[in-house]
Amino acid sequence: MKKRYNIALRPINQVHQFIEFARNFAFLADSYLLGKKSFPHLTLCQFFVEEMDLARIWRQVNDALDSRLIFLSFSRYSFITAKSYYWVSLIPDYCDVLFKMHYAVANIIRDPINRSFEQYDPHITLINTKAEDYEEKVKQNIPVPPLLADTFILSLGKSDDVGQFVEVIQ
Repeated sequence: MKKRYNIALRPINQVHQFIEFARNFAFLADSYLLGKKSFPHLTLCQFFVEEMDLARIWRQVNDALDSRLIFLSFSRYSFITAKSYYWVSLIPDYCDVLFKMHYAVANIIRDPINRSFEQYDPHITLINTKAEDYEEKVKQNIPVPPLLADTFILSLGKSDDVGQFVEVIQ
C-alpha cells in the first residue's frame, strides 16, 4: 500500500524558535499548527510510494544533490488561500537553490503530489485557519516576522493527510 512521504529540509539548531514563533498564531490555527504534530520543515517534494521503494529513492536523491545541508533565513510572510483554508507561512530569503533542489527531487520521484513544477512554493507553514481576516490578525499580532535562520538538513519523513512532516525516517 502506498503511503505519503515528504522529502524536506529541517532546521538543525533552531527547531524550537520556529515552533515558538508559530505559537504566536495558535489563536487562529485550525487543523495545522507547526509543532503540534509537525516538525518544522520546508518541503522539496511530497509523494505517495510503496515503503519498499523508499531506500532507492533516498539513495537517488542523495546522489543527485550537491549537499545535504543549506543555510536558510526567513524574514517575510506568505498568505495563501487553498480550498476553504487560509495558510500563513514563512518565505526563505533566497530561493534559487531551493528550486534546483526541488526539480532534482521531483525528477526522481516522477509522481509528486503537486505535479506542476511551476507551482513549487518554498515555505515553512506556520498555521492554517478558516478565519477570513487572518492576514490582518497576523499583521496586528506581529507585523513583520523576526529574522529566523538556521542550517537545514535534507530529510525523508512520513506525512499526514494535510502535509505535516510527522515522522523523521532519514
